[in-house]
Amino acid sequence: MSCDILLVAVNAGYAHTSLSIRCIAANLDKLHAKTQMLEVDSSMSPLQIVEKILEINPRIVAFSVYIWNVETVVPTIKILKTARNDIKLVAGGPQIIKGEDPAGLLPLLDSALCGEGEIAAPELFEKMLKDSEFPQFVEATLPDLTNVELPYKLYTDSDISTRMVYAEATRGCPFFCEYCTSSGSSGIRCFPLDKILPEFEKLLKRGVLQFKFLDRSFNFGGEHSLAVLDFFIKHKVPGLRLHFEFTPHDLNESWRTKLIKFDPEMLHLEVGIQTWDKTVAKRIRRPLDPDGAEKSLRFLVNDAKADVHADLIAGLPGETPESFVTGFDRLVRIAPSEIQVGILKKLPGTAIGKHDEEFSVKWSPVSPYQILENNTFSFEAMREMERFSRCWDMLYNRGRFRISAPMLWADGESPYSRVEKVTSLIYKETGRMHAISPKRIAKAVLHVLTRDCGFPEAEAMEALERDARESSWKRS
Repeated sequence: MSCDILLVAVNAGYAHTSLSIRCIAANLDKLHAKTQMLEVDSSMSPLQIVEKILEINPRIVAFSVYIWNVETVVPTIKILKTARNDIKLVAGGPQIIKGEDPAGLLPLLDSALCGEGEIAAPELFEKMLKDSEFPQFVEATLPDLTNVELPYKLYTDSDISTRMVYAEATRGCPFFCEYCTSSGSSGIRCFPLDKILPEFEKLLKRGVLQFKFLDRSFNFGGEHSLAVLDFFIKHKVPGLRLHFEFTPHDLNESWRTKLIKFDPEMLHLEVGIQTWDKTVAKRIRRPLDPDGAEKSLRFLVNDAKADVHADLIAGLPGETPESFVTGFDRLVRIAPSEIQVGILKKLPGTAIGKHDEEFSVKWSPVSPYQILENNTFSFEAMREMERFSRCWDMLYNRGRFRISAPMLWADGESPYSRVEKVTSLIYKETGRMHAISPKRIAKAVLHVLTRDCGFPEAEAMEALERDARESSWKRS
């Protein structure tokens, strides 16, 4: 079972797969036969991960590192170095930035790889296996996407039957949003259609029904992205589900014509609004046309009947609690399937920190490096926002209160203020916003519906009972 090179991915859960280590493995050429992949999930302890690694007995271990797994990867590497200091340790991924190492990862490594690794990783591994001199830090050049080997054959039948399949049609982003690791990534680069479309067809024939595309701004891929949509329109099958990230600009007629050809909820679209405030957006170099964005969102929700997940970020420089609430309420009125309220994070390699002095920003030094406060959001207000985000996720995003939740703002009052009352009731009673049962949420919703919204108790109870039956949480 031993190998020379072990590519390790610590995924968020079993259902996820790592496209990154498959991309590296697919391009190892003659080293491929000497390589294995190990995927674990974040439920495993660092010691358990080390045990799995040592069972394979590799000479080189290379980790794929992200903001959400670095707190597991670092102690795993520390234990591995102590147990077997002869193993060469490598890491790559968005967390690897020269001169920025908040997790203290780089000193633990024999070499770190920054950037896309299809070319750089094989060169590094070959030097290590030959005991040749190798660099401690590799800044990879961008590979020519017409020449890289595609990773899709490395999805096993077991992966396809039980896990999420990730794919790419493009890489890069045309924008320079200062909070994003894709900012300034030299624009969009496209994988050749004559290479990727046959691979997607093979995956369909193998039974893949869910494709999660990692493209950062899929709807800015022009004719190339429209051709990908055309392919899936021609290959529509029952149960097909396609996940794309869209940038919320006004969609032209070519896009509208194609998007309405998909069955309802066949498209799962993640649309990053982030802020409705034009001054804040300009400050962080985020392109924003509020009216065009709303027009696009309403089309996606009402006409394309897509499953739209829209994102907002709390804590952007210059955004106040009041302007955030106004933007949140505007988004609720559009009625996407989910609204993710995220807390601003200072990701390694991003430019968002340049506003720290002007806005008196304080950041958590612990992954995921989220904002603690600034001069418009106090520490207390930011903690309240995080509790609200958690409550909104349980109340609205999970779909357990489809009937009763919209009743909270049916009278035209602020959705945020009503859900904040639910949040406050739960937190006051329990002192936490985790491990909250649907019944406890329902109790708080009933209180607000009857005391603040003016619903008769019988009508509110009937709505909650229907939610309980239809979402099967009555016995929880």
